[in-house]
Amino acid sequence: MKFIISSISTLCVVALLSFSAHAQNKVVVVPLGGSSTPLEHVALMLKSDVGSVCPNNRSFYLLNSDGVTAPTVYKVPDNKELIVTDVVWEAVPSPTAFTPGRVVTMRLDIYNVTYKGTAFRSAPQLITSEHGTMIGDSEHLTAGVRIGPNNHLCAYALAQNSSGAAVNTVRNSIIYGYYVPRY
Repeated sequence: MKFIISSISTLCVVALLSFSAHAQNKVVVVPLGGSSTPLEHVALMLKSDVGSVCPNNRSFYLLNSDGVTAPTVYKVPDNKELIVTDVVWEAVPSPTAFTPGRVVTMRLDIYNVTYKGTAFRSAPQLITSEHGTMIGDSEHLTAGVRIGPNNHLCAYALAQNSSGAAVNTVRNSIIYGYYVPRY
């Protein structure tokens, strides 16, 4: 009986509620396994933005738990790293048409003042004649992708085959993850 009770208490998840004005839209969860470090979950939504830091005028914005997006372009906060765990995306054939036989991948790039590089590339999605105007996927990143502080994220879609590549537009994307402290 003692073993069963201690096992159940280990599996319990404790939600912490903060009553400060700054944390009213944040969900904080204590991880399973008894760790005392709470996780701050993050959801980011891709939006069109003429003033974007991304060359394609599409930026990610923090999506609050009430469904409202933050008013400014998302940047990983100081002293934190974002661990991306899930990426949901949809691409459309713009500015280049989908060509059956090519594969489309979604690319998540890091942008900051001195660096631009790819943090994540999705599994390829084969374009068939049935796709027409949209292709996409929902991907769970088992190990996660780590994004350092003060970085912006930009999304692109590329349709490729053995003879070349064409740029397409990521129309919708939501990124899920959580913060860890940066030491």
